[in-house]
Amino acid sequence: MKPLRNRIQRMEYGLEEIEGRLDQVLEILSGLKADMVRGGRASRGEPHGLSKEQVEALLNLSDNIFYTLQGMNGPAREALSILQQQAQGLLACFGIQVLSPEGVPFDDELHEAREVVSEHGIADLQVVRTLRPGYIMGSRLLRPAWVAVNRQGIQ
Repeated sequence: MKPLRNRIQRMEYGLEEIEGRLDQVLEILSGLKADMVRGGRASRGEPHGLSKEQVEALLNLSDNIFYTLQGMNGPAREALSILQQQAQGLLACFGIQVLSPEGVPFDDELHEAREVVSEHGIADLQVVRTLRPGYIMGSRLLRPAWVAVNRQGIQ
């Protein structure tokens, strides 16, 4: 019973974190709208109209959703998956691409291997699982994805 209670508490905490991050993102969006109306940074063509802190807040929301999804099943997971898609769409509006690279070859410029596994039927040096998403803004890597990589012959 205690493991189930702990799992539920982690999910509740994750959802509370997501709620707080969503509030931050709403503040960012309303601030950007006001800035555009005043002819500020976003309307002057500065890169994506976001400060470093605003980019960090968007990435934190995406991370919180990613980590909370790891412990969920059923309808709650489906609902949170929809929110994750919408958050990724919002990131894309600002030129930020999420790196969640399962099934692609390992690329040391985009990925950081944090686990090595040996799974039959999967190509050598293929990403098996994303442990932490990475992000690219335009052509600049903001953060590499932490991944588990398959290595044939590892015991």
